[in-house]
Amino acid sequence: MTGTGLRPVTKFTALPRVVHFGSVPVGHAATVMIHVVNDGNQPSVMGRSGPPGGAFAAPLRIPDGLPVKGDNSLVLPVDFHPGQAGGIPRH
Repeated sequence: MTGTGLRPVTKFTALPRVVHFGSVPVGHAATVMIHVVNDGNQPSVMGRSGPPGGAFAAPLRIPDGLPVKGDNSLVLPVDFHPGQAGGIPRH
């Protein structure tokens, strides 16, 4: 028997790629669920998660070193709590 093995690939993808919280009044909050998928062909280890800070929060954190099998996913909430009126600068 002969064959060629696949090169191991680790690839995490977050969906949706762009998050829209809509219009959120100051003093209120909005939550969007983010799906993080292991699109690789091998089990992979995920590092810590965290939002960019400021008006954003992650009520659930991924523990450092969490194993995620290929084609498996995590669903994580991201909260937006605006502290002042106005748009969020784009980076």
